Amino acid sequence: MSTPRMPDSIHGYAIMPGGNARSFLHDPSNAYREAVDALRKLDLDTAERAFAEAVHDQWAAEWLESRNVTLSRGEQWVGPLLGKRGRYDDEGGVREHIPGCEDHISLWNKDGKPALFVCQPYHADVHQLVHWCEERGLRASVQARRSWWFPGSTLLIEVSRPDEEPGDD
Repeated sequence: MSTPRMPDSIHGYAIMPGGNARSFLHDPSNAYREAVDALRKLDLDTAERAFAEAVHDQWAAEWLESRNVTLSRGEQWVGPLLGKRGRYDDEGGVREHIPGCEDHISLWNKDGKPALFVCQPYHADVHQLVHWCEERGLRASVQARRSWWFPGSTLLIEVSRPDEEPGDD
């Protein structure tokens, strides 16, 4: 039995090392080409971190502007979206959390009221997330591209009430 071989290209785009480099911009500037060349000189982990550092502030600012929200000054948890107060139960345990959404969490207000819970995990069980939200009358949005915590490595998960309009992306 022979070992499967990855094709050199798909739809005319090189996908294997040593092939023609895939360009994601029709007419790249010199600065673009220099940035790509600099990233190629790094190992993959360092290149991913450099990319994340380069886009972090801009992605966070664009997200914030698109949502028109402010960071809640209260405890950062999903409970306020459900009308709950006090993150801990009588025994000191956390009352309510979204399974798989414990990484890099934040609660955002609109017009002074809880409107959006955000988590930025490295992976998530989307089926479990949707089920959890449906049981509580909430909705979830999962994006692979716009997480600002560690762009390219984390997901952006937004949980809101159904009446809350998401931002434009």
